[in-house]
Amino acid sequence: MCRMRCAVALLAALIVSPAVAGSAANWKSGAQLPLARGEVTAARVSSEIFVVGGFTADGTNSARVDAYSPGRDSWRQIRDLPVTVDHRDERRLAREALRRRAGTRPTARG
Repeated sequence: MCRMRCAVALLAALIVSPAVAGSAANWKSGAQLPLARGEVTAARVSSEIFVVGGFTADGTNSARVDAYSPGRDSWRQIRDLPVTVDHRDERRLAREALRRRAGTRPTARG
């Protein structure tokens, strides 16, 4: 349960607008992640935040990908990854998969 709360807290931190971050930022609740998962990877692609993989409540690994639109305060499910991923390997795999889906090329930083 703590893992899921931590993932939600991380996601909430990512949603805070850069314009607000320099001032007295206020927290607000947004739309809930459709499938609660812990030990996920989150990445911003364009104007959306993608949440990839992780462990579900029953402890199984997930291949699920969800995208959050802060402007619409809504989630949409993206096609699952071809493999399940968790905290051990999802950062690299998620970054590669999101690049392919977004049609971008790798940068020098990886």
